[in-house]
Amino acid sequence: TCNTTVHRTHTHAHTHTEEEPYAVEVNDGAVAEDDYTQAAEDLSVSQHMNASAAGTSAPKGTGRSSLGWSREEIEKRVYVRYVEGKGRCLYTNVELKPGDIIFVEAPTFVAVPSVDRKLWEQVVKCHSEKAMELPPIWHFAAIMSLLTLDPADKQVIRDKWIPERNEPSQDVLRVLERTGLHTRIDARDYEHFVMVWRYNSFGHHTESDGLVLYNRTSMMAHSCGATCCWHYGEGDTYILRARTHMQPGDELTISYIGDDDLFKSTDVRREKLRGWLFTCGCVRCGAQGDPARGFRCQDCGAGVCQFKGAADDETNITSSKCSVCGMTPSKEKIEELVNLERLYVERLNECEKNDMRDLEAVYAEAIKAFKNHWVLFSLHTLMFEGYRDLQKYEESMFHQQERLTYLTNTMSMPTYTLAWCMEELADLRGSKNRVDTQTSPDANTNAISSHHKTLMSRLYEDAYNHLCVLCGDSHDYSNSAKNKWWNTLKLRTADPF
Repeated sequence: TCNTTVHRTHTHAHTHTEEEPYAVEVNDGAVAEDDYTQAAEDLSVSQHMNASAAGTSAPKGTGRSSLGWSREEIEKRVYVRYVEGKGRCLYTNVELKPGDIIFVEAPTFVAVPSVDRKLWEQVVKCHSEKAMELPPIWHFAAIMSLLTLDPADKQVIRDKWIPERNEPSQDVLRVLERTGLHTRIDARDYEHFVMVWRYNSFGHHTESDGLVLYNRTSMMAHSCGATCCWHYGEGDTYILRARTHMQPGDELTISYIGDDDLFKSTDVRREKLRGWLFTCGCVRCGAQGDPARGFRCQDCGAGVCQFKGAADDETNITSSKCSVCGMTPSKEKIEELVNLERLYVERLNECEKNDMRDLEAVYAEAIKAFKNHWVLFSLHTLMFEGYRDLQKYEESMFHQQERLTYLTNTMSMPTYTLAWCMEELADLRGSKNRVDTQTSPDANTNAISSHHKTLMSRLYEDAYNHLCVLCGDSHDYSNSAKNKWWNTLKLRTADPF
């Protein structure tokens, strides 16, 4: 169980497209950024479909879903407990194995513009005339849930955590006046519901302007090494799966940020999480070292020193001893390298995968300063994609292998980023040997060496095993890796010895 210091527990939202596995940020929760566009870019790639776990589709545009398990079924599996310093958290009642479905929860409400197109346009117009503090979708969601939900479901929403806020904002008063709803909706209720949606909702997986709110799901605390993973099912159901072995009484946690940020250093993760008004104290954030923030030892040049900022002051940075020579960098050297790190973070924003000359120049200098650092990982990602697109498979495989090494060194738990990294590395080996593992082995006229066949099949099998935990063995993603694995095993071999 991870010890996350929070005011209260609330969920998060991710928004990475499933088709772009190398831009993944994750897993899994409620939108909390003031900039909705940025929040939308943070939606986890783990928001997927799993029909076998969810059933049939719900009527479109109703704002509700009849799918999912009953509250009684869910509460047989999990329970809520108040934890000092954290608030209400969710725990398992049953023993769980990786990949087990913990529960399938239907949303309390789904807020998408099609629920009431006229009201949506009115709220958007209010925002266009004078920008509101929060984006229109949160206001729309609050109004629609107040107007359409029954008293029991409204109470579910009122029960969610929000920070203390007494008076209605000017935005709330203005929207009520503009829409003519000031006679039907109490401003304080509206303000309360806006805050609930702001801190507890999830980004909708198909509607860019859409939010979903769940009941038990919103009780889960965050951890950067979460015990659970999740994906969407039909009718916007929330399918929660175990990511680790758990015993009754273990805490169920999810990540409020996605893979792209989960694989960055503690200071970056904590900064991302400040939108939820807490400083993360999970096992990863509380560890002495930070494997995502490695600097090449400036003394021996061979080892790595891990930098770590204090939880209450990220400017107070310390370093581990060099992994090779045992030297600890001086305070001045740490400050110098942190300033260099800041420059490289800014430089990354200018890098593009279609400018390999520039990338090679940046990379050649970066490896002098960094070793197992998320900045290097970002460069490897761009260079892997750039060389792959140029069909330079040897160079692309090198950078993909470096990505895989970084991911496993930083956090080896099942993630889509890690699974797809393995799968893509195997794909590259197939491309290099001019075989296509997505088609029938009979369609491949080229033979492959036993060495490449062994490496490819191992990578595909590992990817499949990770994906089975994340989304089940019947999901399209799992089936894709499995089919490639089986097709690889059937490839013809031709060895030079």
